[in-house]
Amino acid sequence: MKRSLYFIFLLFLLGCSAQPRPQIKGFLTITDDLGRTVSLGNAPVRIISFAPSITEMVYALGGEERIVGVTAWCNWPPQAREKTGVGDMINPNFERMVSLKPDLALMIGSAPSPLLKKFEALDIPVLCFKDETVADIQRALKVLGQVLECPSRADSLNREMDLQLAVIKTAVDQVAMEKRPKVFAELGSSPLFAAGDSSFIGQMISLAGGINITGNIPSSYAAVNPELVVKNDPGIIIVLHPQASRKEIEQRLGWQNVPAVRNGKIYPGLDQDVILRPGPRFTEGLKILHGIFYAP
Repeated sequence: MKRSLYFIFLLFLLGCSAQPRPQIKGFLTITDDLGRTVSLGNAPVRIISFAPSITEMVYALGGEERIVGVTAWCNWPPQAREKTGVGDMINPNFERMVSLKPDLALMIGSAPSPLLKKFEALDIPVLCFKDETVADIQRALKVLGQVLECPSRADSLNREMDLQLAVIKTAVDQVAMEKRPKVFAELGSSPLFAAGDSSFIGQMISLAGGINITGNIPSSYAAVNPELVVKNDPGIIIVLHPQASRKEIEQRLGWQNVPAVRNGKIYPGLDQDVILRPGPRFTEGLKILHGIFYAP
């Protein structure tokens, strides 16, 4: 559960500062997703990535040789595990980070972060990215394409995403809203944790052609009463954490008549990284979800 909910809690607890950095003339000046102006004197060659999704993007763009440090959660591609670990945004290893002599740090977030302030105090440039929507993913790829001096590669990746999205959208558009499956995405069981429509997984469910039964919860992610699931009769339950098995869900009090339980439409063991991670592989996650939603 800790691994699968890592980014969910970052949305609440962590982020990046909106304090501007002094501008310098040089290689590139970028306004990041938090409105901070970041100027790079030279093309960065020693980069620390503080998000698995960003690490995946850098690899997808062919910039892996520039990465010198990654978080403990950066596990794709497998070669990323061979990079020097620098902790994570909750427990960063400052001594190790400084020893790597980075000329750029990459992270996600939407609120002030002590980690960002530390980098600013060391005069190390930081780019902050949002990771809440498909548009955020594509913008991050575009910006990283500039930073890594491969804008055409970034554009190609974004075009490929658009094509895959269009294929799924065409299939989904053929299904009337009232015939689309009602879905419960379980992100934790103690307490029962779910996603709203504004969350990344909430948007994934919608793009894949499902109706998120907890879409109206007051925040992107929240604990919910099990009775809410029973009341909303989901036809599909996707389990995006390792702590609940199909059998455990089937035996929950009052859940026996939930359509997903009654018809065996419970899906544990899914690839959480491609479904929950807002990175360049998110279209693989969409295909997985679409296949589940419209399986015979």
